[in-house]
Amino acid sequence: MIEPFIITFWIEINNILHEKRLTKVYHECEPIVGKLFELYEDKPEKLIAVKCDTFLEYKHKQQWRKNGTTIEHQQGVE
Repeated sequence: MIEPFIITFWIEINNILHEKRLTKVYHECEPIVGKLFELYEDKPEKLIAVKCDTFLEYKHKQQWRKNGTTIEHQQGVE
């Protein structure tokens, strides 16, 4: 089964780090990461990092951001 990915990336503009998320969901990570690096190659903004998360990973991160803990920590599972 092909798992969809949510792609988050960080760019640096004027020494400030900005988090951005692609609005489309992708089924492959590596080709999109390569395209992002090509896109920012000749721009003044620097592409710092790219992260591909499954829906479950993304959901866990959003839960952590909301209240400072992940679902695993709430259940005592690591």
